[in-house]
Amino acid sequence: MKNILSANLFDYPIFVDDADSINSLNQFPKTRRSRTNQFSKSIQNECFLLNKEDKVLAQGNPTSSLQIWESFKAIIGGNQNTETKIQTSASLDRTIHNFGTITKDSISSTVFKVTNNGNKPLLITRISLSCGCTDVIWDKQPIKPGESTIIKAEIKPNDIGYFSKNLVIYCNSINSPIVLTLKGIANNNIQNKLN
Repeated sequence: MKNILSANLFDYPIFVDDADSINSLNQFPKTRRSRTNQFSKSIQNECFLLNKEDKVLAQGNPTSSLQIWESFKAIIGGNQNTETKIQTSASLDRTIHNFGTITKDSISSTVFKVTNNGNKPLLITRISLSCGCTDVIWDKQPIKPGESTIIKAEIKPNDIGYFSKNLVIYCNSINSPIVLTLKGIANNNIQNKLN
């Protein structure tokens, strides 16, 4: 992994959790298994980008996905467009959605309600995805003070077992970036739910 990072001019500190302490701390479910009933390699190589307050800004394996790699580079390089001269305050109805048990390779969706609590327009500049199995749809227009909009989040799990994927909202709110989490368990032959 160190060779891959240095070849891509990634010279920031990293922590390789050989002792599995992140798993111990977060108590990830043991149902996270791949098709061969072995723990998935992507889980063994899960990466988290944290801010100074240890808030997760991005999650995924940047060595296995160009989309995740580009997202990590943008965050680390400061190209998030989150700093603007006009700031406001945003809130969400929730930041975590648990789909429960859903079908592998089927699309499940949910909506998050975003409210502008400030006195300036709220502009969501981008939403970063932690994996190619997620997608989002949102209105790119500014949200007026006191008004709300929705973010539609979709997931199509491509592995059986537990999943937890982050969507990171970059906007001109004082609490930006805002992390949304989609989680659940993907199984075969379970009727898909739309929430």
